[in-house]
Formats: sequence, C-alpha cells, structure tokens
Amino acid sequence: MSKRMQHQRLIIGIHRGVAGAALSLAIVLVAAVVATGSAQAQSYTPYVYSFPGTPGGAYPAGAGLVLDTSSGYLYGTTYYGGTQLCNGSGGCGTVFKIDTNLNPASVLYSFPMYAGDGEYPYAGVVLDGSGNLYGTTVQGGTYGAGTVFKLGTSEQVLHSFPRTAGDGAYPYAGVVLDGSGNLYGTTELAGDLACNGGNGCGTVFKVDTSNHETVLHRFTGTWGDGRTLYSEGVVLDGKGNLYGATSGGGDYTNCQSFGCGTVFKINTTYTGTTLMALNETVLYRFTGTGGDGLEPVASLVQDANGNLYGTTTWGGLYDHGTVFMVNPTTHTEAVLYSFQGGADGRWPQSSLVWDGNGNLYGTTYLGGNLACHPGYGCGTVFELSPEVQGSCPSGSNPGNGWCETALYSFNGTPDGAFPVSSLVLDGNGNLYGTTSGGGTYGNGTVFKLTP
Repeated sequence: MSKRMQHQRLIIGIHRGVAGAALSLAIVLVAAVVATGSAQAQSYTPYVYSFPGTPGGAYPAGAGLVLDTSSGYLYGTTYYGGTQLCNGSGGCGTVFKIDTNLNPASVLYSFPMYAGDGEYPYAGVVLDGSGNLYGTTVQGGTYGAGTVFKLGTSEQVLHSFPRTAGDGAYPYAGVVLDGSGNLYGTTELAGDLACNGGNGCGTVFKVDTSNHETVLHRFTGTWGDGRTLYSEGVVLDGKGNLYGATSGGGDYTNCQSFGCGTVFKINTTYTGTTLMALNETVLYRFTGTGGDGLEPVASLVQDANGNLYGTTTWGGLYDHGTVFMVNPTTHTEAVLYSFQGGADGRWPQSSLVWDGNGNLYGTTYLGGNLACHPGYGCGTVFELSPEVQGSCPSGSNPGNGWCETALYSFNGTPDGAFPVSSLVLDGNGNLYGTTSGGGTYGNGTVFKLTP
C-alpha cells in the first residue's frame, strides 16, 4: 500500500467515526499535569472542549483556530455538524466561536445543503480588522466544487469554483488576507486539466475585493512542478509574494507515482496571460532519500530573514516525517528534525508557529502515547528549539542543530486524538488547537495547554 493510501484510509476511518457520534457536549478539565523535558522546563495542564455532533458541530478536521485578542474569542470550523441537514446526515459543517476558557462553543453559522452555499469547511478561518471571518468550503457552491465565503452579520459566498478548464476546484486549504482586503488560497484539483487524468493538479488563486477570482498559477504536475495540494495553503510576505508547498510533483525519481512534493514561490504582481509559469518559482523539490522528507501537507511559516519552515508527513531518517527549513534565496533545504515515530511523534501534518524566543511549535497526527490507537499513538504537541551551546537539554531529542520536545501526548478520550491543525500561541504562553477525532463523544476537540 502506498504512503498516500495509508494516510487516506486513516482519514476515512475518522470520518466514519464522526458520522456515528453521540449528540451531546462537554467541557473537560484533564486532571493530569503533563511533565515535559522542554527547554523551558515547563509542565502543561490541558483543558478540553469536546464537540457534540449535530447541532453543535463535529470533526474540526484541518481547521486551525484564529484568536481575536480584542474580544478573547477563538474562531474555527467543523467539517460536519450544524443545524442544517446535509446529504442525509447531520450537517454540512459549522463556523464556531469559543472563549479562551473553553466554555461551550457557539455556532455562528451552519452550512446548509442547497445550490449556491458551501458545504464541508475543512480549513479554518481568518479574521479582518472589522471582525469579519473568511474561509473556504471543500464542496457546495453553485457548481458543487467548493467556495470562498465571508461571514459577517450574514454569510456571503464570494466565489464558487466551477471545476472548468483553467479554474480550481475543492479548496481544502484556507485563505490568507493582504492589507488591501484581497484573499489568496489554493485548490486541490482542476486548473491544468492535462494533469492527473483530466482532474487537474490544483491552482493558486486570488479573490479581490470585488469578488473577482484570478488564477495566479496552474500546477502542471510535470517533472519539476508541483501537483495536488491536499490541504496546503500559502503564506504572504511583505512584498506581495506567496509561498507554499505541494504534496506531490517535483522530483519523481524516488516517488514515481505522485512525486515527492515541492516548495514554491508565486509573484502576485505578474500580469502575463500566456506564460503563467513565469510567475512561479520552484524553490525546492523533496527527494525522499538520504534523510530528506516527502509529502508536505501543511502551510509554511517565515522567519525574520525570509527562511521558510514546514513539515513533511513522510521521509526523514526514520520515514516518520520531518521539520525542514528552505532558504528561498539559495534554494537549499535543511532537515531540522526527523521524527522517530514513538513518544516524539509521527506524521506531522500541521503548520508551525513561532514564539517570541525563536522556538517552533506544532503537532503530529500520530505517535506519543502508543497505548492510544495501539502501535500508532494519537498524536502530540511538540516544541522545536535551537540547540544551546551545541547540546540539547535532558528529556528532549537532538536533531540537526535543533532539539525536539514532546510537550503533550493525546490519549483519545477525553482529550482528543489525531491533531492535524496548526496551533495558536497567546501572550501568556498558552497553546490552543483542535484534534480531528477523539474527545468525550468521538467528534474531536478544542484544547488549551497552559504552562
């Protein structure tokens, strides 16, 4: 079985588990204080809100949270649930808000099943300065291939993807917002329909303030270029350049069916119409050999010097995934840490987040407590810190100039399982995130780790 098929079967299993979940809600304070070997020598107390299923939402999937520091609320999405019946099941997903004490979440919007509106928001939302939320749905819309939406005092579909030649379809990733109010994102399919048996290999798109969509790049899947953006989004720098990763394409030498994946740059100011490839630069092609990673399925983050950091689901020294850095100027990559697949974590599928001290935080889908989901684990929250005087503190795992510490291991019940979303870090050192499964009712959780 291919790596990609193993990943898909685990995801399908979680979907099936959500469909049969009970309809209740709870807030759980997990009594255990988790001791860690962090460079900061801190322990974390976990607090958890468990999603109830219909009507309160279920399975936050790849949805990270966004924190409104002025109101103290966190916002996110669930892939299923809500008050509207959808395809004979319990709802097409929700947008929710929850306070930082994890009191019961409020459903701001339930996606209905009818032509024109979206269905199944996989990614999270972004917040503008006026309190409006923006996001994507994987399906629904006028043509059934997904939408970009805005949620203010009411919900508005800004763009419906038609899945025609040239345009995108199925936006698993969310959007980013620039200073002028333009939105940027990616789609999994469509674009160049010569790729992937007529299904296309994905696009990078822009939706402007007039709700006009422009395709900035169509991935070709040919040797060197990327293909099939499963859930990756983009990050925007101060010069208007977009950076992202593709889970496939690039170098096919050791990943013959799909390619090992790429890191790319998009020039958003390019105005050509016939040579669209000129606005894209492939910064790195993963090889999957010699300790290198393969199949990045999350967005990237940048440091103050413009270097890009991310995770790969597979590859590394133990074939359980990596944390990497790409220098966009020299087009070189360094693997900072290779996951061993045990207590340290396995299969990282989330974006990373910086703190103010140069440390990175993220999640792994599996690993941690191997008694949970026996042999695999239910995932971890980890920290990656630069070595101090050439060594790592006790309790952490050495990498390539960096030290990895598993801050928390999920137990399935009641705290959640299988995190795939990025984390939010507040000014007090609290970490917030979601798990795609587990919790009291099997529908996933919102968690808070307090130092």
